[in-house]
Amino acid sequence: PLTPPAANPGGTAYAASPAQGQLSGAWTFTWDDGRNSCPLKLSTDRGLSGLSAQADVSCPSEIFMTKGWDMMGSDIVLQNHQGKVTARLQPSGPNRYVGLISESNQQVTLSR
Repeated sequence: PLTPPAANPGGTAYAASPAQGQLSGAWTFTWDDGRNSCPLKLSTDRGLSGLSAQADVSCPSEIFMTKGWDMMGSDIVLQNHQGKVTARLQPSGPNRYVGLISESNQQVTLSR
């Protein structure tokens, strides 16, 4: 699992990178070749696994269980409450990422 850096013993809060800050906010998660979609919010608040993420109940179950996110290079990695990767998405244009749900290998898109 991906884990955020340890808290600074001096008391400084964990801060998101500028790239993570740009990705923070409301997104639309789509699957089934765009026939289905649901809202997904990425936050720069620290969550249980990485930064906090919140998926709507209308999302596929693996994605609804997403509680955290992080970046690996330019990819967005979604994680459940245990830090297990639920999806990994690569950039595919401005404000658009494409990837797969880890468990089912179903192709998905994250856009805004």
